[in-house]
Amino acid sequence: MPRANADRLKVADVRYLMATWGLVVFYRTALAIAPYRLVKYALPTGAARVAPPWALARTRWAVSSASRAAFGATCLPQALAANALLSLQGYASVVRIGVRRGQDGAVQAHAWVLSEDRVVVGDGERLESFTPLTDLGTRP
Repeated sequence: MPRANADRLKVADVRYLMATWGLVVFYRTALAIAPYRLVKYALPTGAARVAPPWALARTRWAVSSASRAAFGATCLPQALAANALLSLQGYASVVRIGVRRGQDGAVQAHAWVLSEDRVVVGDGERLESFTPLTDLGTRP
């Protein structure tokens, strides 16, 4: 997405991608060894500004790209990483966790990130079919 030309990323984009990968791996590992109720306390807090569209697009690109090499990171570590990235830049966002019944009757869970009413990551699913359970993060 953010590219200096068709073949090379800018140094700032490479750094952002590396930081994103580190956060996705951190949250993926943390969720594997600790319960979610403890991992959620590793989210940065205090952000209050509304994120501009370019920051949301950059975060979406970085999380999507980094997650491919993050050892099977599912929606929750991706959402936590996106929320942390935005918060560390001073932008408010919310991790929303929701559930629905699958066609087989099993409960399915999904996590996505919202900045105001814009979905940043996690929109690969039909979000309207999920019943929100909780929101983590800050709103402007």
